[in-house]
Amino acid sequence: MIAATFVVVLAVLLFARTRTPESIRWLRARGRDDEAQAQIDRFYGAAEYRARDAAAQAATEAAQTAGGVRRVPLSLRLFATTATAFAGAAGFGLLTYVLGPAHFPKLTAAILMVATLTGFISGFFAFWTDRLSRKQLLLVGYGGSFVMTLVIALFTNAWAASATLFFLLLVVLN
Repeated sequence: MIAATFVVVLAVLLFARTRTPESIRWLRARGRDDEAQAQIDRFYGAAEYRARDAAAQAATEAAQTAGGVRRVPLSLRLFATTATAFAGAAGFGLLTYVLGPAHFPKLTAAILMVATLTGFISGFFAFWTDRLSRKQLLLVGYGGSFVMTLVIALFTNAWAASATLFFLLLVVLN
């Protein structure tokens, strides 16, 4: 079951990678202007892309004029990276890879399959994320993970006695 999950995930990743277009700026930086123009025409149209590119350049120039790019201290970057990694491991990872298999050892493959499918299906919501504020999405996402982790910690006895409740929490957390 786990091997089948791995093969499916690998196939999806390969499919996605072969269908994901290269960045227009990356193509231009490497002198692949014809490919960049094809991407512009496919996704934006020349006029729309010129407007977006001009806005991006204006924002870059304004930031440089206002004092350049602010350099975030290494300690803050390290803290943010560690906190993000911990949030992922303590939330999703803890329930999926540690607590679930510990309380329901015969359901490990099913736990991994449900977590994988939930993650896959919820990935389709990413298509709408460009319409929302990234800061708000991060805040809601990490806040939701925090609340769900608290619920899991406070009600361990309840979900450890019920596989149905466990799977419900697994889906909500993912």
